[in-house]
Amino acid sequence: SIEREKRVEKFLKNLKNPNVETYCVILNNTMIGFIAIHKIDGEIWAIYLLEEYRSKGYGKIMLDFAIGELKHHGHKTISLW
Repeated sequence: SIEREKRVEKFLKNLKNPNVETYCVILNNTMIGFIAIHKIDGEIWAIYLLEEYRSKGYGKIMLDFAIGELKHHGHKTISLW
């Protein structure tokens, strides 16, 4: 779909942005999700987790990690895009 193509294009563009850090979540050699942060703006830009891994605590771990990274970059206020 056109919406999917726009999202893919946006994600590919963000991967090239030096201010955006994207982290993959790997479990048993399988990527189960990813989270992207904008280290200048103090934003969590994206958080995605495969459906079968939701409600198991992985999302909280991902958010805690992202918040820690943004705090490390000096942010006191963090937003979720």
